[in-house]
Amino acid sequence: VNAIPDYRVRGLGWIEQRLGMVLSVAVVGDNAVAGEESTGEKTRNNDHTTVLPAGNVSIFIVDTVGTMKCGGNDNSNDEIPDNWMEYHPPLTMWVRANGPEIFAGTALPHVFASSSSSPDDDRHRCAWRYDFEPQTPGVYSIYVKALTFNGFADWNKGLCKTEKLQWQNKSTEYVDEPQIQAAIVHELAKKGNFSYHRGLMAFKNYDKLNSCCEACTRSRGCRMWSVPGEIDECELYFDRIEDDMDFWDSNLGKHLGRDRAYSYVQQNVSDFPIVRRRLGRNDRRELAMNRAEINLPKWPKLNAPDSYGYPREEPAKEFIGCGWSNLKSFESPC
Repeated sequence: VNAIPDYRVRGLGWIEQRLGMVLSVAVVGDNAVAGEESTGEKTRNNDHTTVLPAGNVSIFIVDTVGTMKCGGNDNSNDEIPDNWMEYHPPLTMWVRANGPEIFAGTALPHVFASSSSSPDDDRHRCAWRYDFEPQTPGVYSIYVKALTFNGFADWNKGLCKTEKLQWQNKSTEYVDEPQIQAAIVHELAKKGNFSYHRGLMAFKNYDKLNSCCEACTRSRGCRMWSVPGEIDECELYFDRIEDDMDFWDSNLGKHLGRDRAYSYVQQNVSDFPIVRRRLGRNDRRELAMNRAEINLPKWPKLNAPDSYGYPREEPAKEFIGCGWSNLKSFESPC
């Protein structure tokens, strides 16, 4: 699945690629019954169900790789310190237990207690925990969903360093608008010595400049952005194709994203992986509708000033859940 671009931009794939973690879920509870009905030990038909007794239950989400270390604070007890984000990845994960009763909430960082007096010895594999107390024993289905990374980060649009495009080429009297749009991008790439750039078509993109800046800030290796793009609304610029780290596979030595000619509005179903979720009985999921169904305006009718800018130099929020996202719903559907 690492060779599927969509896997890398959401959920477990994003966590593995960006943080180097592979997460596993363990269910632990009081008053466990020995044998087949032991808490957390029995699942049915691999359908995320487990038998839980009444009493205290904890759902642990634990990194099985252990390369990234958490903790390093005063872990003399299992209380969550106020500054937990300083030493724990700021992942927001939603947990649900559905059975005779329903419980749901946010998994919080789990701090492993340590008897060591050295903060360095308190570093441990990362883990999260959600506690609840069912009154009715029975079969419960357990679900954990990753929602955001850096979800509490601030957003300062002034750091986008937006500048108005100064389009100098006047020999465009007999050139149609899409060709002018492409010429603008090629001139910007040449001027900035960017050997690779790719387009982005956002969903319900009402604020094109800030959305394009946000996309560049979230994309590792992105050096500059512009509105318009070569074909799409937005273009992201990189020094080299290898610097587009979200889609560059160093093991395969190839770029796994859409090629430079790819566009949401000119999609070809054969460009996308065969491994996709099924919408119906045997229907393959296409990326989006075709060009005739949307009739998007071209430059200079984008209802946005023609501009370029740079990624913000601050931590970016990242929605990694499988749901609506204006930067992912077209490019990387669930």
